Amino acid sequence: MITIHADVVGSLLRPPELLAAQQQLAVGAITAAEFKLIEDRAVDDAVALQESVGLKIVTDGEMRRQSFQSQMTAAEFSYLKSKTNQIPKITLPSPGLWANFWSARHSKAAYPTLDSFLADIVQILRDEVKELVRLGASYVQIDAPHYGLLLDPNTRGFYEGQGWSLDRWLGRGLELDNAVMDGFPDVTFGFHI
Repeated sequence: MITIHADVVGSLLRPPELLAAQQQLAVGAITAAEFKLIEDRAVDDAVALQESVGLKIVTDGEMRRQSFQSQMTAAEFSYLKSKTNQIPKITLPSPGLWANFWSARHSKAAYPTLDSFLADIVQILRDEVKELVRLGASYVQIDAPHYGLLLDPNTRGFYEGQGWSLDRWLGRGLELDNAVMDGFPDVTFGFHI
């Protein structure tokens, strides 16, 4: 007998109402409180959709994020957890993705090496996992789409331009991911590539 496990990777398409509200908020046409109500409704609808098709693990559709790595997630998780009886899954970006925010030319004053920068990122992500566990999280997904993108010569060129070879990205990158996940025995970690 084959068992099939299915859940949403993380993000769902944002509904037109939410996209319009984002633009309205940006120009001051609606208040932050009005915008939050629209965001909440989008999350509620995303949860209802996933539950209606029988998913046992649900996300908030990342409705509150501009990008899957644009902010940390504790308030998002608390709201999601309050809206479902299923397993609420929250997503965090892989440490290696944060290399996009470091450059040898502009970051050296604060972080002389990419390694030193990513070490702090790992600690920030570990602190976030600790907080999520405190709030009741049992399923955290690490988003690491950059591993697949390393197959593309242009993308690989960018990442190698940060100072690590392809082999280093794969080896050290996985070490960083494992460091984020280490020591949380009650959490199931998913990995999105």
